[in-house]
Amino acid sequence: MQKQLLLWFLSLTTFFPTVSIASKLSIVNLRTEYTSTPLGLDVSNPEFSWQMQSERRGARQRAFRIVVVNEQGIVVWIQTR
Repeated sequence: MQKQLLLWFLSLTTFFPTVSIASKLSIVNLRTEYTSTPLGLDVSNPEFSWQMQSERRGARQRAFRIVVVNEQGIVVWIQTR
């Protein structure tokens, strides 16, 4: 599970820099189960959280998609809203 969560962090931080170039948006304070270093979590449905920073006044998030993959690159969990 810890490698899967690490991949989630890498996926989120890899995706959002491309967005930040276009809209000056940053995703900060990535957390899983209330910690920024999720090691050895034994939770079947972990809680993910983050904060968004934008130079644009009134900017807000309308949707998200989190994809967790295992060491072989196989998708094991997806959450979308």
